[in-house]
Amino acid sequence: ALVFRWSGYLASRLCWCISFKFEATYRSFGVQMQLARARDRTRDYGVEGVPSFVVNGKYMTSLGSAHGENRLFAILDKLIAGERTNK
Repeated sequence: ALVFRWSGYLASRLCWCISFKFEATYRSFGVQMQLARARDRTRDYGVEGVPSFVVNGKYMTSLGSAHGENRLFAILDKLIAGERTNK
């Protein structure tokens, strides 16, 4: 019984340590700036659901607008190929 209590104690300390590190990282300046940038881009592109894809900052498509997974990937392939040739 002592071994189980000790391992439970260690597990709770480990969880606290991981939680503390996650919280500190999440609240860091760098992560907060990246989150703000992601929120701005999501708003600017008009993303309303997932999955949504933006190609080279110019074209946005999603599973719903493509009307199916196969068509979505065909559209993405075409857009990406077009952007590669424009460089």
